[in-house]
Amino acid sequence: MAKPKTMRISIEIPSWAAEEKRDIYILAGIEEIAHKPHGKRWRVKTNRCNMCGKCCMDVPDNWVHGKVGNNCQHLTHIANEYRCGLLGNRPFGCCIGDNAEEPYCSVKWKTK
Repeated sequence: MAKPKTMRISIEIPSWAAEEKRDIYILAGIEEIAHKPHGKRWRVKTNRCNMCGKCCMDVPDNWVHGKVGNNCQHLTHIANEYRCGLLGNRPFGCCIGDNAEEPYCSVKWKTK
């Protein structure tokens, strides 16, 4: 199997970001691909979501994005995959699968 292509990014972050103890995120569209929590090392996504929909099922009772039964109201089933019905309008805080870290989840992260 061919090694996946990668991209190297070099960027200077302003000092106020560190002084104000901010986390840093790198997104590709609405998908998080890297995250550096304040005071910790970078986490880089190594495997993407397989759209199983499990992270949008059985959301908490206080789910702010609306529920139908136990599921997020925006969860849609299309051609054997689950998708967010909000598409590109999905709020960043709604990327719950990116941090699921459940055994079923296809999303994987590597600390660098």
